[in-house]
Amino acid sequence: MNRLDFPLRYTRPVAALLVLFVALLLPMTAATAQIATTARSVEVPLRGGQLTDGDVRLLENETPGLSLPAAVNRVVYLVFESNESNLNDSLRYYAERDDRSLLSEAKDKFAPGSLIVAVGMDPRRVGVACGDDVCNAINFYGAGRMDGILDEMRVPLRQSGDPNIAAALLAGARASGDTTVVAEEKEDSGVSGWWIFGGIFGVSTVGTAGGLFWALRNHRRRMREHYNHVVDNYARVAAHLDSINVQAHSLSSPLADDAVRRDWEDVRSRFLAIDSTVQRLSGIGDEVGDRELARRWREINEAYETVQQMENAEGNIDEFFRMEHGDGTVRRRRLTEMHEDLTEARATVSDDGLRADLKEIDERVLALRDTPDAPDFMETYAQIITDYRIVIEAVRRREFDDVEPDGVTPAPRIWDDSWRPGYGYAGFVPFVTVNSWHESATGSSAGSSGTTTGYSSGGFSGGSASGGW
Repeated sequence: MNRLDFPLRYTRPVAALLVLFVALLLPMTAATAQIATTARSVEVPLRGGQLTDGDVRLLENETPGLSLPAAVNRVVYLVFESNESNLNDSLRYYAERDDRSLLSEAKDKFAPGSLIVAVGMDPRRVGVACGDDVCNAINFYGAGRMDGILDEMRVPLRQSGDPNIAAALLAGARASGDTTVVAEEKEDSGVSGWWIFGGIFGVSTVGTAGGLFWALRNHRRRMREHYNHVVDNYARVAAHLDSINVQAHSLSSPLADDAVRRDWEDVRSRFLAIDSTVQRLSGIGDEVGDRELARRWREINEAYETVQQMENAEGNIDEFFRMEHGDGTVRRRRLTEMHEDLTEARATVSDDGLRADLKEIDERVLALRDTPDAPDFMETYAQIITDYRIVIEAVRRREFDDVEPDGVTPAPRIWDDSWRPGYGYAGFVPFVTVNSWHESATGSSAGSSGTTTGYSSGGFSGGSASGGW
């Protein structure tokens, strides 16, 4: 027998066996994959008035195909129409009040196997939470992971001025499963290296010319954005001006003092005064060139600032009105912000007596937050602000003596986006504002990623991260 015939004799039987093995193995593999897919539930129990049926189908169809660790057996998407400033609190409250299956057996963390991805609409927040096993599997606590996941969610929310909620939720789930997604570190070395390189090769002139070109380009871009904002938004606000005015004058709580009414009349008068300016700007047409915009930059800037301030005032008055009329979400949100402000104050202030005073006020804030429907809510809230103002004044005198009087460092006004009901009442300014004045005076400030990982009250330690968008 030829030596070559021996292996050839067995080639066909072996091939047949391999084909049979593959034929048997593939269905088993597919079945296993199907089991893994169906074992992971995808839920969208909260749409927040944002998600359509098509959006929900997209999430349900795309999520099973994401590369997620085996530890994840449940993906829950939540969209809050109205939420806490700290979205972590809203996630916790939802689990505690609406779906306790999202809680661990001890009720102090999120349930094992769960991955929760959320978007908050008012105020605008994004967040991700997970059970301990899932948090470990996705390296949730690794360097840059939380910020990286939230950054991925922010992209579809910020593009083109039209936030894509479904895409943001899906991006959060996808980024959670991809452990290579981390926040980019901002390094100064690249900039420094460029200028060193430029200096060595004597190209400072080119660099200066490039810088001027870049500045001019940015200026033109801002002018066009401001112009478009005025043209697009002035008419809408003007159409609602009477109703805003009625709402402003209907405010009746102790916090609606003369200062609030003066601020409203101020911004309202300035808004009415730019009508002729806006009419002139609207008359130059949509195809206006950069040169024409540059020629009118003073008018554009004045109109843009006034329209933006009126939009802020509109939102602030509406929130004030809702707070007066018993909106529990708004009331809890404002008290949560005050609690956070007090917490920062207690962590910063060194005087033991002042810290004790801050602790006592914080206890009153938390007690009021637990009873948002109290009939004397607004009166109690006003008294807390009055007492808190006295303590903050003491902090300013004893520890922040570099902070100038109110005339030099004015409190936020009703047309500022940082204004809240009660700001300016009896001279009240929150600690965070006074502290920022102090940091500006001393040239010191603490950087922050803007990501929140904790909760406003104790007793819960579920893994979560949230931030603004």
